[in-house]
Amino acid sequence: MIKRLKYFFYFFICLHNFSFANKDSTQYINKSISTYFSRDNFFCTDSFNFIDNSLNDFHLYLPQYLLGNTGLVFSDLFYTRSNNSELGFRYFINSQEDYLYSSSRLNFFNTRSPYSDVFYVAGSKREQLFRMTFSYNVNKNWNLTANFSRIRSEGFYLRQNTNHNLISVNSNYKSSNNRYGLLFSFSYNHLKNAENGGIASDSIFRNSGAVDKKLFAVNLTSANKILTNRNIYLKQLFNLGSKKIGLDSIKRVDGRTRIELESEFDDYLIKYEDMNASSGFYNSIYIDSLNTFDSLYNYKLSNAIYWKFLGRRNTGNFIDKFNFSIGFKNELIRVKQKEIDTTFGSNIITLDLQNSNLINGFNWLLFASNGLSGYNKNNYLYKLALKKYFNDSSSFISVNGEKSEKTPDFINIRYSSNHFKWSNNFNLIGLTRLGLDLYISKLDLNLGTSYSIYNNPVYFDNFALSRQFSGEIPVFSAFLKKDFSFKGWHLNNKIIYQNVAEDVVIRLPEFVLNHSLYYENNLFKKAMHFQVGFSVLYVSEFYSNSYMPATGQFYFQNGSKYGDYPFIDFFINTRIKSVRVFFKIDHLNSGLMGNDYMLTPDYPINGRAFKLGVNWKFFD
Repeated sequence: MIKRLKYFFYFFICLHNFSFANKDSTQYINKSISTYFSRDNFFCTDSFNFIDNSLNDFHLYLPQYLLGNTGLVFSDLFYTRSNNSELGFRYFINSQEDYLYSSSRLNFFNTRSPYSDVFYVAGSKREQLFRMTFSYNVNKNWNLTANFSRIRSEGFYLRQNTNHNLISVNSNYKSSNNRYGLLFSFSYNHLKNAENGGIASDSIFRNSGAVDKKLFAVNLTSANKILTNRNIYLKQLFNLGSKKIGLDSIKRVDGRTRIELESEFDDYLIKYEDMNASSGFYNSIYIDSLNTFDSLYNYKLSNAIYWKFLGRRNTGNFIDKFNFSIGFKNELIRVKQKEIDTTFGSNIITLDLQNSNLINGFNWLLFASNGLSGYNKNNYLYKLALKKYFNDSSSFISVNGEKSEKTPDFINIRYSSNHFKWSNNFNLIGLTRLGLDLYISKLDLNLGTSYSIYNNPVYFDNFALSRQFSGEIPVFSAFLKKDFSFKGWHLNNKIIYQNVAEDVVIRLPEFVLNHSLYYENNLFKKAMHFQVGFSVLYVSEFYSNSYMPATGQFYFQNGSKYGDYPFIDFFINTRIKSVRVFFKIDHLNSGLMGNDYMLTPDYPINGRAFKLGVNWKFFD
């Protein structure tokens, strides 16, 4: 670590010297503007986003509620992860999803010159995270982008090794006459984790002093998991109608009516091995009492066609947009596991109505999706959203609602492995939700509330077996985000409140608090911008779910409460031109306030760690 800091010091001096050679750093960053958009906003120019080079929360490069070191799964602090936002097949809740490249998470770029983004983090216990994006416009209508990510970490405790390799390529094309558009992406994700099942005794850890964390015994000594995921996505857009001559004297299709063809292939291969199956960690053994070799394979192939009408009405400098679409999607699914090898399909129809009125700043959306046959037969999802912008065009108030009934994830219905086996006939899962959000830009204030009623939710019981709760569970949540600033001082705050009865199967912390206090200013004649301060994550005490490595799912426990502990980080964020650098002491208060720092049973959060991160954006 000392050598890395020394190299960083030399690197920083070089950047400092370079900055005085060209003091207009803002012009350097913006002289070649790069924009990006999501796969669902193609042909929608007002949805483009500019490259972000700010320092705010730059040091928080991953969510903090991991089961230990970088690369492991994320704790279940919010029930929203359990909701499937779309109607269709889902095999399971993947608690490592935030690491993966996929078509829905990729950015599609449009650049004036080659654009590169390199991000590297080095930390204690041989933590290394490397991400790279390269994007290039072959011509003004065709872009190619490649992404690569590698994560490796040894961890503070025994058998926490992670080794992830992820790669993706994507492209977008739009013809000069606006007749045809194409989006394409391919992702390959390979995640390899050692699984330790958590430490053997929470009480021993809590009462221990400053000892080497490698001395704590763990529940699993020879278990490993490998997850491989592939995703191929293709979207073609055909604009209908006649051509019209624009201001540049080029004939283009108006594009108010279009047909979209969308295809996607997504598969998972998951292998779980344990050379000591009879260690006593598992409650059951069905196949082999010596060694566990479990494998699961599933894929989903979906094809959809949409007809869309995009209406526009010009009124002076304002535009009223009305969008209407109707679509049909077919899914073909296969699941293969021990004693399970099944293929089935699903047919879904969707209807979407949207209106954006820039005259009065009032927008609304109606969405309906119904399962006609197959796996999602009799499923439905209805959404309503209303949004009103204030006079400054950035402040708004919005109301949104949702009503749905869906088939549970396949893992809850059928599963077969060496240690777990079930076949269930569950009812549909119902959800009724109403939410309200308010944002006032002048006050830098964002607040919202949501009330949800879950009907017949599924869960994993205290034996990690799939179960369904019979009845309704109401969940109330609210959040407040308010940032204060005085001269160079900033206090950023985000407060999340969740309320659910303690005797039901949905377990959530009542409060999740995020706060940052830092000083921000410029140095070297404004050539360098910096922030220095502290950030805090606090999760209130609650009966958090345990984690089962063999299934990759969180399950119910009533034994102990976890939380009620602040995780404090010290950070320094700096920016010189298009280079950002952070230095961070993660979990600064480790060992100073006891050893009660767990958010998941048997999985302590990492101790104090030093981390150094560099992000360099190239615009040529």
